[in-house]
Amino acid sequence: MKKRISVSLVTKWLSNRHYLNEVPVEGKTSNRFFKILGYFDSYQSQVSRSGNCLTLLSSPLTITTDTFWKPHFLEDYARFVFFTFNKSFLLTLIHLTDHLKPFELNRAIELLEENPAAFHESIKSDNDEELQWCIVKNNRLKNDPKFQKMYTLDIANRQILLDALRSAARTQAPQIPGKLTNTENGEWVEFSKVLTIREGFTAMDTLQLIKDKLKLAEFGYDIFQTIEKGDGGRNQYGLNPRIGAMVDYFSEKNFFLPQCSREQIFQAYMAYTGNKIGKFNIFLSEYRKTRMYKEFYGKLKTLSVNKLKQPPTVIT
Repeated sequence: MKKRISVSLVTKWLSNRHYLNEVPVEGKTSNRFFKILGYFDSYQSQVSRSGNCLTLLSSPLTITTDTFWKPHFLEDYARFVFFTFNKSFLLTLIHLTDHLKPFELNRAIELLEENPAAFHESIKSDNDEELQWCIVKNNRLKNDPKFQKMYTLDIANRQILLDALRSAARTQAPQIPGKLTNTENGEWVEFSKVLTIREGFTAMDTLQLIKDKLKLAEFGYDIFQTIEKGDGGRNQYGLNPRIGAMVDYFSEKNFFLPQCSREQIFQAYMAYTGNKIGKFNIFLSEYRKTRMYKEFYGKLKTLSVNKLKQPPTVIT
């Protein structure tokens, strides 16, 4: 038997008063006549026809090309907005994926993988009351044939965008903006060029394997995103040992090319993510001695990851 949720009458009144809301795309708005009358099936068809989106939240949301791919906006869009925008706006968003920074690409992929549809989450005790009631509303609408077009278009647009993001991630190859220090030849090395590439796969596929394993090892957060600095401009506590454990473990498993030095791999990582390691030479000589390094390296060892069998290729 499903557990009944407790939502106050005030919250229900507010949420039901804004049962289904338009999310304007690039400033466009639709006629609210059907919404005022309570004919929400006709209203959602009208909004979709205009190329705008929809939400069950009472709070106003808007979508523009400037805001869509920014992670703090996309977090809300991915969770709470039905992607019913038209093909022209969809193509515009796809075009913009080639211009996203690596951490923006990574976060966008994560958000769309976690949210294959709007309000794709269960009722939890830590959800606020309105969100809990929106999930109840969503479960009702999903079973109403009059709203199936909204759900179908939402899922289809999300999958198209996710495919475009994955494609952009595979082709994107950020370069180190300068020569590596203390290397024999002083060459520029892209992050993609320090990764082992298996036959039939790309460097980004290898990177995704690493990210998947880090998640299984409960690293706590994605170290391949740009991590906000802590007090005094220092890296967040625990970031450096996480990076060190990642590089050492996956070097042993041939995910990084054996001919690449630890320094090259760290430098390529820093250029790719924007996460700089202060006092780098001291870090190189000391990081394996720290308690947190041993903790995270130990977590990775419990995964029993197989070595990549593809022979390493030469950096070009």
